[in-house]
Amino acid sequence: MVRQIAFYSFERAVTPAQNGELTAERDCEIWLSVQSESWGPAIEIKPGYETYWMYIPHFIHSPFYVYATLRRLLVNSLYAVYENASEGLPSALISPCSPPRHQALSNC
Repeated sequence: MVRQIAFYSFERAVTPAQNGELTAERDCEIWLSVQSESWGPAIEIKPGYETYWMYIPHFIHSPFYVYATLRRLLVNSLYAVYENASEGLPSALISPCSPPRHQALSNC
């Protein structure tokens, strides 16, 4: 899940720049920044990883593919909880929560 959210964050970071043109070097810098922020100390980023974004075709061919996929997963998951709950959705799932980052989702 963190990986997919990091992909979405990368897409958001590079898309506004489509009004102008980003260089591949700048895309690589953004990629490393987003990955470091998303994963923190959980992974060691090694040389060569800065170009890994080029390996993922939907960044070019299907922008925001990850967002649409995550949205479907979330809706399907919530519906499954609803179907299996004896008294509707648990209040923790319907209470307002707007965490600033995905790391805070566990606090909802």
